[in-house]
Amino acid sequence: RYIDKVLRQMQLLARTKGYKEIGIVSFKKLEDLLGGFAGIDNFLSYGSGATGSNALENCDAVFVVGTFQPPPTAIMDTHLCINQTDMRHLTTEIIEGFFLPQYTTKMAYYDYWDKDGKQACRMVGGFWQDPLYTIFLWSSRRHLIQAIGRARLNIKASVVWLFSPL
Repeated sequence: RYIDKVLRQMQLLARTKGYKEIGIVSFKKLEDLLGGFAGIDNFLSYGSGATGSNALENCDAVFVVGTFQPPPTAIMDTHLCINQTDMRHLTTEIIEGFFLPQYTTKMAYYDYWDKDGKQACRMVGGFWQDPLYTIFLWSSRRHLIQAIGRARLNIKASVVWLFSPL
C-alpha cells in the first residue's frame, strides 16, 4: 500500500537525519497506521480543526501526509457564492427538478512502478472542468499551506517533508 511506503520513508528520514521531536499532519485518520512509528509523539489530524494550532511548534521535523479533498458540496457552494446565477458548470442532467453535478471519476497515476513495470494508480472522483477544478485546487492548496504552517517555520528552524501529490 502507498501509506506503507510513506511510513518506511518517514522512518528512514527520522533515523538518518536524527530528528528528536517529530510531528505528523494528516488529512485522514492515520493514528492506527502510525501507532508503531517510533519517535512519533505529536500527531495532528488536520481534519479535526487544527488550523492555527501550535501543537507542533517544538518539533524539529514535521511530515505532512496526504492531500485535503474538499467535499463536493463545499466546491459547489463556493462556486455559487462567486457565480450566483451561473449553474451551467454544476449541471449535467436534470432529473425530476434536481440536477446532477459534474462530479466524475478518472484514473490518477502515482510516480511508482512495480518490478514488472506496471504503474500504480487508483480511481479518484472530482470536478475536472473549470471553474470547479480551480476551486478544488485553491481549497486543497490552501489547506496544504495551513498544514505546513503548523511547523511554525517563520519563528524557528524546522524541516517539513511533504508526502502529497499537490
